Amino acid sequence: MSKEDEDVVRLSPAYLARILIGLILLAAGIAASFAPLYLQAEVSRWLIIGGLLLAAAGLVFLVHFFYRRCDEFHQSLHRQACAIALPVLLSLFAMIGVLQVNRLLPAFNSFWAMLLVLAVWAISLSLSDRRYRP
Repeated sequence: MSKEDEDVVRLSPAYLARILIGLILLAAGIAASFAPLYLQAEVSRWLIIGGLLLAAAGLVFLVHFFYRRCDEFHQSLHRQACAIALPVLLSLFAMIGVLQVNRLLPAFNSFWAMLLVLAVWAISLSLSDRRYRP
């Protein structure tokens, strides 16, 4: 095996499957949030809205559960990623707010903000993980 082959980081199929399942669930949640707009029955609208709100609140407990299952090294990586992501997000949202107040940027849906948070956190996690890779 050559040196170049050793330097290539292999992604495990289980890890990729978890990422894909997470992205599919995220897309399904976003799609389901638009479903109440097209329902005629008021009861079914409120049932879907209530279910989505409970699912969003349940994410806090789910993340806490999976965070506790991580070993100390991965917990440290996630803490570093959050420490990097928080000031980046604060400055980004401050800039977006200034631009929106001055009508240089239109108001946008909160889903875009959620995706921005996920992207910044994922980038900061990959940056904090970078120094430990061979």
